[in-house]
Amino acid sequence: MTDIVKDLKGVSDEEKAEMWIKYVRNGVNSLLDIYLPAAKSGNIGIRYTPHEIERLETGPVYDETKADAVLVSIVFKFDKPIDLAKDRTSDTIGDQ
Repeated sequence: MTDIVKDLKGVSDEEKAEMWIKYVRNGVNSLLDIYLPAAKSGNIGIRYTPHEIERLETGPVYDETKADAVLVSIVFKFDKPIDLAKDRTSDTIGDQ
C-alpha cells in the first residue's frame, strides 16, 4: 500500500482522477468477464441517494432532482450452480 502512495506523489489531481476511472472500469470489466459467460439472464439496478438540502426536526429535506451517490447493482442467474471453490477467472467459471 505504501508503494502505491509513493507512486502517487507528484501525480496531478487530473491524473489521479483518470487513474481512478481506469481502476474502477478494469475492476467492473474483470467481474463481467468472469460471470457474464456463465449467466443465463441478468438484471441491472440503479438506485440514487437524493441530495439532502437540510435536516429539520421532522426529518431531512431532499432535492429529488440531484443525487449525492448512486448504487449500481448487477444480478446474474446461472443455468447451473457455479463452483465457488474454483479459481474465479473467466476461463474457469464460464466452462462449468
